[in-house]
Amino acid sequence: MKIRLAFITSVMYAMFMLSSCGNTEQNKEHAQREHSHDSVVENHSHDHGGHSQQMNETREWLKAELGEKYNQSVPIATVKHLDQGKIIYTQYCVICHGSSGKGDGQGAAALQPKPADFTDPEHSSFYSEQGRIYIIKKGIKGTAMIAWENTLNEEEIFAVYAYVNSLKSSENKEEHHEHQH
Repeated sequence: MKIRLAFITSVMYAMFMLSSCGNTEQNKEHAQREHSHDSVVENHSHDHGGHSQQMNETREWLKAELGEKYNQSVPIATVKHLDQGKIIYTQYCVICHGSSGKGDGQGAAALQPKPADFTDPEHSSFYSEQGRIYIIKKGIKGTAMIAWENTLNEEEIFAVYAYVNSLKSSENKEEHHEHQH
């Protein structure tokens, strides 16, 4: 029941974002009620410059929220984590992020900003590991990425992070590792 309710909530939120995409004021009010990311400035832009700005603002919010923890490493994922993460990802995340993590799920076409492409070098290394886990927990204001902390427990959130992290190519993993040090 809890999982079905979370899915319905996600779909309803995505439908709201789709139906009100042109109404920035309505989106701002809704996003402010849905998320408590007060330090991130709302940016409902349809261009790449706006997307980059929103990513920068999100990273600054993550650094402020997490403090020193932002750059701390996370445990190495086990096969159990990856298997559990794939199940959860398939159930909740595929609709927007697509089965391969390219941000091309069935619901993605109408979303602004577009869902993250986890295989893209910029998206896969832009936030720290702790930052990406926190995004899964808290969502991102001004996007269709909702908070999952009331649906998934800590282990499940880590499992989703681990699975999403596995969608990067080995080349992207090396680049990400270099950025972290």
